[in-house]
Amino acid sequence: MPIVNGKTQTRPHCWIVSDQNGMMFYNGHYSHEFMEHAHDDLTFVLVTGGAVSIVIDGCEQTVGPGELAVIGPQQIHAARPIWNEGWCMRSLQILLDSSESNSGMVGQPVGLEEPIYGPSDPLTQWFLNFHLEAEARSFEPVAEQGMYSHMQNMLEEGLSMFRVEPCGNAGDEVISEIRMLLSDPDSDNFPIQDMANQFEMSEFTLIKKFRNRFGISPHRWRLQCRANEVSRRLRTGYSLADAATSCGFSDQAHMSRTFKRVFGVTPGTFSEAFGL
Repeated sequence: MPIVNGKTQTRPHCWIVSDQNGMMFYNGHYSHEFMEHAHDDLTFVLVTGGAVSIVIDGCEQTVGPGELAVIGPQQIHAARPIWNEGWCMRSLQILLDSSESNSGMVGQPVGLEEPIYGPSDPLTQWFLNFHLEAEARSFEPVAEQGMYSHMQNMLEEGLSMFRVEPCGNAGDEVISEIRMLLSDPDSDNFPIQDMANQFEMSEFTLIKKFRNRFGISPHRWRLQCRANEVSRRLRTGYSLADAATSCGFSDQAHMSRTFKRVFGVTPGTFSEAFGL
């Protein structure tokens, strides 16, 4: 087993406490790169051991022990280990409602100008307490009376400490249309070159315009969209094989590799959180 900061670490795991709040908790040791991706959720990442390089909207920062990163909905982000032994983190994804995420701007990223919080910041302390309590609750066979309302109060207290704001991203309508085509997990693997021909531009031009507009390549955008769709389908009871096929992956192994680079856990581990 890997050792970080003198402590033996176990493989990453994830769990839910109440799906009423659209919350997914993760905890564990990581040593692989997370590819460029985005989620519809607000994401918290608390480093508990080692250090990691996190890129948010093209800005790279080193996040060390006790520091908290907050990533807004639709913000492109990635992560890579700094040391061979990797890093440990507690993370949480929260699906915000439209009033909290300004999601009236469909497909537009929302986030914070200063996304990194220090160990002594009240938001960091709140998150650690909230995550520890959620982990303790996940082991209880029967939920205590009032647990959900208590956690909801804690969640509202944490979210009230900051406000996510829309990051304006107006631009080429053709590139936006291409992103919509790439975002459909049910569509065929339409080659990027053919898509460029359809819109009367070179493949190089399409890729350059897409990255300049959205901060990610068309291929990576399509892959991470499919991984996010896999997560949604697994929540509703899809088998791993059916999720892979229906979301456009060549096989289950390809889905698993991509999913882990977006969520940090395998699709099988993700499904187990829902008792599937």
